[in-house]
Amino acid sequence: MKLLKIHHFIPFLIILAFAVTFNAQTGISLDQAFSPTLEYYPVNVTAVAKQPDGKILVGGLFSLANQTQKNDLVRYNADGSLDTTFSAFISTYGFGIKTIVTQTDGKILVGGNLFNLNEGTTTGILRLNSNGSLDTGFFGSTSSTVYSIVILPNGNIIAGGAFGTVNGSPNPRLVRFNSNGTVNAGFPQGNGTVRSIAVQTDGKLIVAGDFTT
Repeated sequence: MKLLKIHHFIPFLIILAFAVTFNAQTGISLDQAFSPTLEYYPVNVTAVAKQPDGKILVGGLFSLANQTQKNDLVRYNADGSLDTTFSAFISTYGFGIKTIVTQTDGKILVGGNLFNLNEGTTTGILRLNSNGSLDTGFFGSTSSTVYSIVILPNGNIIAGGAFGTVNGSPNPRLVRFNSNGTVNAGFPQGNGTVRSIAVQTDGKLIVAGDFTT
């Protein structure tokens, strides 16, 4: 599978898992110089995040990136070459990375159904340092999959997913963490899986998923 970058009014990264039609009138063209590859059977890319320095984080379900062993999370340089300074020692056991969010300090929040190979533990959320190593100062943990993560202007972190407990206590589907991963109490919870979260300019949240309240 190849990752393709196209040129438009704003450069945007597309994971080509479907047919894309290019019309001469739209001004869209493929960036032929950008050609990283991912391998697995089947390859499934479910999350992409661009860092301020132009590097690109890609998460999903794969085992090789540019013919190099990389499990489920990889970082590319802006030209599509592999960033060899980044190495995340995590696995998803076939479930894949679901979301990636970068912090202003360079740290990286990752959501999914994750296995921390360093500690031998499972969780739905991890925070990595800029080189991919585990941020041991982040204490957040969920009992199951995290599908969406957003960071609020005050540094609090909202995570939604299919989990029932957070940091060992009941806290279904939706949680607000402090910046260090401890739970910030008093936040609404869900009765069904949370799939996506967005922050409005007024600070209100839009939450989507499989729930009724």
